[in-house]
Amino acid sequence: MPGNLRPPLADVAADVPVLYPDDCHLDTAQEQVQDCRYGAGSGAIAVFGDSHAAQWFPAISDIAEKRGDTTMRAYTKSSCPAADVTVSNNVRPAIDGERACWMNWKRIRRSWSSSPAMFTTSSRRMRRPASRPGRRGCSARFSDSVMRVVIADTASFPAPPPTFVSDNVMDVTRCDGPRSRALDPALTEAEGAAVTREGGLYADFTKYVCGADRCPVIVHDLLVYRDENHLTTEFVRYLATGLDEQIRSGL
Repeated sequence: MPGNLRPPLADVAADVPVLYPDDCHLDTAQEQVQDCRYGAGSGAIAVFGDSHAAQWFPAISDIAEKRGDTTMRAYTKSSCPAADVTVSNNVRPAIDGERACWMNWKRIRRSWSSSPAMFTTSSRRMRRPASRPGRRGCSARFSDSVMRVVIADTASFPAPPPTFVSDNVMDVTRCDGPRSRALDPALTEAEGAAVTREGGLYADFTKYVCGADRCPVIVHDLLVYRDENHLTTEFVRYLATGLDEQIRSGL
């Protein structure tokens, strides 16, 4: 294990996007629509979706800062994917507030005086066909002038990689996950095709998080995952340049 691992294992539990401590990321029990704004520029980037959209906020925020004159606006909620499906949790049946696009989407849309310059979303991978056209249902409600970016979901593990790393500090490669289990390439390909067909940009970071056979839990001196399926903020910022390049290539 690198001696300068970022974030340190002792700090990984607190390594979450600023949306969490700012109460700008809703949990499954909350139904109100938040409208968190960062910056006061004339341009705007909207981030919409579940916690897998929220995890990309550090990278998108860095991109917005480099561009200047841009406001970040966040609408994210745990277990609330950006797809036209109804979801439920293990506690109680689904309610209107837990629908993708939340049944509150009109209220979110009314909070905008004009459409954002870029609408960015991502969601945890769902093994159901309805998730693909649902992405279109959310983002297509903006005008064609809005750049719609869907970020492909990243790898997932059966147990938290940081815990496994702490038990295998002399050989962290034992913690790497088999690519065949960590990813669903068929679903990623189908989702990408659907997004592209609808005029959106599909940003796929598979090559940055997985090799030909394995998905490492540490890249250089960076811890890749903070839990089973969320990237650390340090690693997301590491990917910011690549995300910006993909966005610019789609302009």
